Amino acid sequence: MVRAGVVAAAVLAALLAWLLWRLDAGPLPLPALDRTLASAIAAFAPALDVRIGAAALVRAGRGVALEVGDVRITDADGAQILEMPHVRVRPSLGALLRGRFVVARIDVGGVAVDLTRHTDGAWTLGGAAGLRLGGGAGASATGAAVPLPRIAFTDSRVRIDDRRSGGTITLSEADLVVSPGTDGVAATLTAVLDLESDVPPLRGRLHLPVRGELGAERRADGAPGDVRFAVAGGDGTLALAGGAGPPLPFAGLAVDGRYRARHEILALDRITARLDRSHLEARAQVRLDDAPTLAIAGTVDVLGLDRLTRLWPVDVAAPARDWVAASLRAGELRDCRVRFGAPLSSLDTAPAAAAAPPADAAELAVPLEVACDFAGVTADYLPPLAPLRAAAGSARLTAERLVVDVREGAVGACRVDGGTLAMDLAVDPAQATIAADVSGATADVLALVGKPPLAFTPPLGIAPAAVGGTSRVHAELRLPIATTVVPADVAVQATAALADVSLPPLAAGIGISGGRFDVRVDGTTRVEIQGTTAVTGTPLLSRPVDLALTVVAGATAGARSVVFAVAGAEVDARGNASVTGDGLAALALERLRLAGSDVAGTLRRTPDGGLRASLTGTSLDAGRLFAGGAALPEGTPLFAGPFSVAVNVASLRTASGHELRDVRGTIAGRGGAVTVVALDAGLVPDGTVRVSLQDGSAPRRVSVTSDRAGQVLAAVAGLPQIVGGALVLEATTDARGPLAALEGTLVLRDFRIVRAPVLAQILSIGSLGGIAALAQGEGLPIREARVPFRWDGSRLIVADVRAVGAVGLTADGELDHAAGTCDVRGNVIPAYSLNSALGKVPFLGRFLVGGEGEGVFGIDYRVHGRTADPTVSVNPLTSVAPTVLRAWFVDPFTRSAGAAWRRGRGQ
Repeated sequence: MVRAGVVAAAVLAALLAWLLWRLDAGPLPLPALDRTLASAIAAFAPALDVRIGAAALVRAGRGVALEVGDVRITDADGAQILEMPHVRVRPSLGALLRGRFVVARIDVGGVAVDLTRHTDGAWTLGGAAGLRLGGGAGASATGAAVPLPRIAFTDSRVRIDDRRSGGTITLSEADLVVSPGTDGVAATLTAVLDLESDVPPLRGRLHLPVRGELGAERRADGAPGDVRFAVAGGDGTLALAGGAGPPLPFAGLAVDGRYRARHEILALDRITARLDRSHLEARAQVRLDDAPTLAIAGTVDVLGLDRLTRLWPVDVAAPARDWVAASLRAGELRDCRVRFGAPLSSLDTAPAAAAAPPADAAELAVPLEVACDFAGVTADYLPPLAPLRAAAGSARLTAERLVVDVREGAVGACRVDGGTLAMDLAVDPAQATIAADVSGATADVLALVGKPPLAFTPPLGIAPAAVGGTSRVHAELRLPIATTVVPADVAVQATAALADVSLPPLAAGIGISGGRFDVRVDGTTRVEIQGTTAVTGTPLLSRPVDLALTVVAGATAGARSVVFAVAGAEVDARGNASVTGDGLAALALERLRLAGSDVAGTLRRTPDGGLRASLTGTSLDAGRLFAGGAALPEGTPLFAGPFSVAVNVASLRTASGHELRDVRGTIAGRGGAVTVVALDAGLVPDGTVRVSLQDGSAPRRVSVTSDRAGQVLAAVAGLPQIVGGALVLEATTDARGPLAALEGTLVLRDFRIVRAPVLAQILSIGSLGGIAALAQGEGLPIREARVPFRWDGSRLIVADVRAVGAVGLTADGELDHAAGTCDVRGNVIPAYSLNSALGKVPFLGRFLVGGEGEGVFGIDYRVHGRTADPTVSVNPLTSVAPTVLRAWFVDPFTRSAGAAWRRGRGQ
């Protein structure tokens, strides 16, 4: 028996040797084996019909193989399931020696396989309408176990359409080798992978070459076992749905994991990849049943913001994604931590023998958590405001909220010391709250918030660029995340600490410096300012003052109401104002206590664009209040339109220190010039004065009357040498007003001249010592004086001045106030009554005297030079000659300039 076996083996060996020798010469056609070979292949899938076009025996390494072409596999209805243009089958030599044909290896080239997983979990081969697959692999038609051969696919394509979980996997240019083992099946794969998903949130396409190893367990009950795999990828691309621009380069992929077929769970225990210069590490689990669920946790070391929205799934936190895409540019994210999908623990299932856990609400939830640091970011957080630049900080995103904490940055010319963006994603539209701490020059801060939609305007028309000092601001903005945001959509609250604040002169040359203020802004409707500052441009406030200012927006555009208070050791001022887009509309000064003044007042704009004001109070010290104040540039009116001021002040102190009581009346004007005056006042200790300026088309008339001439001239003109008497001034003025041009006559009656050293010097030199003593002592009595004059704003010109009393006086000349000089000439006529009597003699009087008011004998004088210390010249020789003769022969002085003025006026 043994001998017979040995002989048979020898015979088979000889036949095999001959066969190998034969095959070295070329293939050996075997047309009779095509049916046998088809039956052997069909043993692995009894429901299929396998047809072979041709078969041949070829040499394959040290063995032989059957090479077949045009293999067609159809189902029972004749529908084609698979077509294989080239198949090489290597039988088991051991089985052949035992008289059996068993396939040991199958090599397939250029095959295209389509697999479909339906929503019920069933698989079909050959597309959605192909052969429905089921049962355990390896069962023959009779139920006997058939060993699984080693199968190798080369240059093939496999497409898996997973309609249950969504997505498509395509392996092209694939080389796959499947090797059976005692405990399962092992496989190696090299291919180009295209992974496409249309299931939110991960919609997109991954394309890259891969290579990997797989191992499938073989279960005793015939059910599919777990599949373990390790895959490495080459250089490829990744494109997610909604991402702009070309696909992103993707490389260095390495994935280790397993597929738990019974529970339809794909567990990716380790994922690493490179995306440009970014390195990704993650782990994930995917449930591939009819309710696909993803859970992923990973880190990215660095990611440029230009890549962020291209990698951010379009279906995840869409409002935040849209805002990031529209608002953020430049910069990068660092140390990103991502947790997305159902909690990983909820996807961990029981041991394989247990049934898959039911899908409950917790598993269906899709939580999201992304945390990262960032640096160098530029953010257009609220256009057209200046963007946030060079920002650094951290961010955290959940399904309901995005929170960005800014540690540092810059905006405009200001520094950002910290800030937060909190975005509520649970409402529609999403709402954002932006809080920021900003510091810098106050002018830069005001320039920053002066643009829409904030459009914050400093109160009282202050130009932002004119404000000095520094500011620290905490601002909070609440706004919707929308394509267009208008100012009404933005709620603003801000507090600011301003240091070393300075302002150039705002009014009457007055500004501030060294101020420290706390500012509160409530929306665009209310601004509150409180603080302490020094006041510049006035000597009245030498010490700092406390300032409180509240500005509230009105119902119409540009309308604001202002409440103010200034308090200090030297001042107490408070009141309120109304401002419109055209400027100040009304002002109510409840109290102004400053520099000896205690007054109140109102001001209101009239329909014709003018101003109507009132000034009341117990005291007004005009001398101190207006002394040392910066004047407006020459030719610049304080107010260009019509104005009127009603005055009612109990006590008014003039610049010369004189006091007026019960000052009442009206002052009006236009174009910065006073055109109407009607004032009555009492004098101290007694007496009255009345001032009027009448408006009209002809030259306007000015009238001043008083029963206390000396007090009026001392208060208005600074002439304390006049005591007592009555005063009447009648004059005309031009459109510029009486302070610029005035021409007329001043009449004084029954007064005395006291403390007049220049007049005393003239009288002394003229040998009138007794009269001179009166001028220096109890006073030189004058019954009447008439002073024709002309005032041009800087010079006072007098002509034909006549004074009648203890002596007679004449004068002609000018006093230049701007230059501080004088040049006045005239006569002193002693014993005026006797001398003038001669002038009343008919014909002879006119020949000797020369006219009314001149005596036969007189003393000529001249006062000239600096007004403060003039030179006095007297010619006593004129006392021995009649005045008319003096003018012909002995007068050493030319008649004054006033004579020419008189001649020019026709006198």
